[in-house]
Amino acid sequence: MEKVKLRLTLMGLLLFGLFLAGCSSITLPGGENGEDVTIDFKDVEDGNLDITMENEQGEQESFNISSDGETANFSASDGNSTLDSQTGENLSLPDDFPSDFPLPDGAKIISIQTMTEDGKKAHSVTFQFQGDIEATFETYKSFAEEKGYTIASEMKMDGMYMLSAGDENGNGGFNVNLYEEESGLMGTTLVPVAQ
Repeated sequence: MEKVKLRLTLMGLLLFGLFLAGCSSITLPGGENGEDVTIDFKDVEDGNLDITMENEQGEQESFNISSDGETANFSASDGNSTLDSQTGENLSLPDDFPSDFPLPDGAKIISIQTMTEDGKKAHSVTFQFQGDIEATFETYKSFAEEKGYTIASEMKMDGMYMLSAGDENGNGGFNVNLYEEESGLMGTTLVPVAQ
């Protein structure tokens, strides 16, 4: 364990030193699973950081972190699946987010995650909203019924409301969680994108 801590500390100091020296990228051999790790520093000043890892079989995983001061973005890919995440204030829904999905009036979108795997895509959207949490929950139940979805699970407990609904074939549906935080009412929903 001590060797791991020492190695991580030395690697951190090396990376920091290279960053200060203006090095545009560095490749470190021998990651945890034998992969090379390449870290691209060329756009760090613009709020971007790219990391690529390659294992002995040549398979790559990549990570990108960027920020414009108002919105932070994170992307990860392993060649088979991707995760794109955006966090900020007043974000816009992705173009392929179902237009009939009922977000509360005036909802402020603060986080969007898009997951793609084996050609299937889903969006997870976190939003702040005002109003009645119970009425908002009933709106989602009504939407599920209108779409012909079966409500697989429904739970109300300690101010948290959860609903999972979908069709028999797994080709549609959604999950929604509504809850209260210090900043107000919050909601998170997971919605698959129709193929």
